[in-house]
Amino acid sequence: MEKKKILLIDDEVSFVEMVKLSLDDLGIYEVKAEYSGKLGLETAEKFLPDLIILDMMMPDINGMEVLEELRKYEDTEKTPVVVLSALKSELLKRASAQCYGEFYLEKPILFIDLLKKIEEILDSDDK
Repeated sequence: MEKKKILLIDDEVSFVEMVKLSLDDLGIYEVKAEYSGKLGLETAEKFLPDLIILDMMMPDINGMEVLEELRKYEDTEKTPVVVLSALKSELLKRASAQCYGEFYLEKPILFIDLLKKIEEILDSDDK
Protein backbone atom coordinates (compact mmCIF):
# COMPACT_ATOMS: atom_id res chain seq x y z
CA MET A 1 0.00 0.00 0.00
CA GLU A 2 1.31 3.41 -0.98
CA LYS A 3 1.88 5.82 1.91
CA LYS A 4 -0.32 8.93 2.06
CA LYS A 5 1.70 12.13 1.85
CA ILE A 6 1.28 14.85 4.47
CA LEU A 7 2.87 18.30 4.41
CA LEU A 8 3.20 20.28 7.65
CA ILE A 9 3.59 24.06 7.27
CA ASP A 10 4.12 25.75 10.63
CA ASP A 11 6.85 28.00 12.08
CA GLU A 12 6.56 26.39 15.54
CA VAL A 13 9.52 24.00 15.29
CA SER A 14 8.86 21.92 18.41
CA PHE A 15 5.21 21.35 17.41
CA VAL A 16 6.15 20.37 13.85
CA GLU A 17 8.88 17.98 14.99
CA MET A 18 6.56 16.30 17.50
CA VAL A 19 3.81 15.83 14.89
CA LYS A 20 6.25 14.70 12.19
CA LEU A 21 7.94 12.13 14.47
CA SER A 22 4.59 10.83 15.71
CA LEU A 23 3.23 10.45 12.17
CA ASP A 24 6.50 8.90 10.92
CA ASP A 25 6.34 6.35 13.77
CA LEU A 26 2.97 5.12 12.48
CA GLY A 27 4.70 4.00 9.28
CA ILE A 28 1.72 4.75 7.04
CA TYR A 29 2.47 8.36 6.10
CA GLU A 30 5.24 10.09 4.21
CA VAL A 31 5.67 13.40 6.01
CA LYS A 32 7.52 16.56 5.00
CA ALA A 33 7.77 19.70 7.10
CA GLU A 34 8.37 23.34 6.26
CA TYR A 35 8.71 26.21 8.70
CA SER A 36 7.56 29.08 6.48
CA GLY A 37 4.67 29.73 4.15
CA LYS A 38 6.90 30.37 1.13
CA LEU A 39 8.85 27.13 1.54
CA GLY A 40 5.60 25.30 2.22
CA LEU A 41 4.19 26.47 -1.11
CA GLU A 42 7.33 25.37 -2.97
CA THR A 43 7.26 21.96 -1.31
CA ALA A 44 3.53 21.52 -1.96
CA GLU A 45 4.12 22.00 -5.70
CA LYS A 46 6.87 19.35 -5.80
CA PHE A 47 5.70 16.90 -3.12
CA LEU A 48 1.98 16.94 -4.10
CA PRO A 49 0.69 15.95 -0.66
CA ASP A 50 -2.60 14.18 -0.01
CA LEU A 51 -3.15 16.49 2.97
CA ILE A 52 -1.66 19.76 4.22
CA ILE A 53 -1.59 20.86 7.86
CA LEU A 54 -1.23 24.63 7.84
CA ASP A 55 -0.66 27.15 10.61
CA MET A 56 -2.38 30.54 10.23
CA MET A 57 0.21 32.74 11.90
CA MET A 58 3.66 32.65 10.32
CA PRO A 59 6.29 35.37 9.93
CA ASP A 60 6.69 35.50 6.14
CA ILE A 61 3.24 34.95 4.66
CA ASN A 62 0.23 33.97 6.71
CA GLY A 63 -1.85 30.83 6.34
CA MET A 64 -4.68 32.58 4.44
CA GLU A 65 -2.19 33.77 1.83
CA VAL A 66 -0.77 30.25 1.57
CA LEU A 67 -4.30 28.88 1.09
CA GLU A 68 -5.03 31.42 -1.64
CA GLU A 69 -1.86 30.41 -3.49
CA LEU A 70 -2.53 26.68 -3.08
CA ARG A 71 -5.97 27.12 -4.64
CA LYS A 72 -4.49 28.83 -7.73
CA TYR A 73 -2.53 25.73 -8.81
CA GLU A 74 -4.21 22.79 -10.50
CA ASP A 75 -2.09 20.26 -8.60
CA THR A 76 -3.01 21.65 -5.16
CA GLU A 77 -6.38 23.34 -5.68
CA LYS A 78 -8.32 20.36 -4.28
CA THR A 79 -5.80 19.18 -1.66
CA PRO A 80 -7.51 19.05 1.75
CA VAL A 81 -6.03 21.45 4.29
CA VAL A 82 -6.29 21.33 8.07
CA VAL A 83 -5.96 24.90 9.29
CA LEU A 84 -4.39 25.28 12.74
CA SER A 85 -4.52 28.47 14.74
CA ALA A 86 -4.00 29.66 18.28
CA LEU A 87 -6.52 32.38 17.49
CA LYS A 88 -9.91 31.50 18.87
CA SER A 89 -11.66 33.44 16.15
CA GLU A 90 -15.08 32.46 14.86
CA LEU A 91 -14.58 34.91 11.99
CA LEU A 92 -11.33 33.22 10.92
CA LYS A 93 -12.90 29.80 11.31
CA ARG A 94 -15.88 30.77 9.13
CA ALA A 95 -13.69 32.51 6.56
CA SER A 96 -11.47 29.49 6.11
CA ALA A 97 -14.48 27.16 5.88
CA GLN A 98 -16.53 29.34 3.54
CA CYS A 99 -13.74 30.46 1.26
CA TYR A 100 -11.80 27.26 1.07
CA GLY A 101 -13.89 24.48 2.63
CA GLU A 102 -11.04 23.80 5.02
CA PHE A 103 -10.96 21.98 8.32
CA TYR A 104 -10.15 24.25 11.27
CA LEU A 105 -8.58 23.15 14.55
CA GLU A 106 -7.51 25.30 17.46
CA LYS A 107 -4.09 25.14 19.10
CA PRO A 108 -3.07 23.81 21.48
CA ILE A 109 -4.22 20.45 20.17
CA LEU A 110 -3.52 16.94 21.33
CA PHE A 111 -1.80 14.72 18.77
CA ILE A 112 -4.57 12.11 19.06
CA ASP A 113 -7.19 14.71 18.08
CA LEU A 114 -5.12 15.83 15.11
CA LEU A 115 -4.58 12.20 14.08
CA LYS A 116 -8.35 11.54 14.21
CA LYS A 117 -8.94 14.50 11.85
CA ILE A 118 -6.16 13.31 9.50
CA GLU A 119 -7.60 9.79 9.38
CA GLU A 120 -11.14 11.10 8.88
CA ILE A 121 -10.07 13.25 5.92
CA LEU A 122 -7.79 10.72 4.26
CA ASP A 123 -10.26 7.85 4.77
CA SER A 124 -13.02 9.89 3.11
CA ASP A 125 -10.69 10.59 0.15
CA ASP A 126 -10.30 6.84 -0.40
CA LYS A 127 -14.05 6.35 -0.85
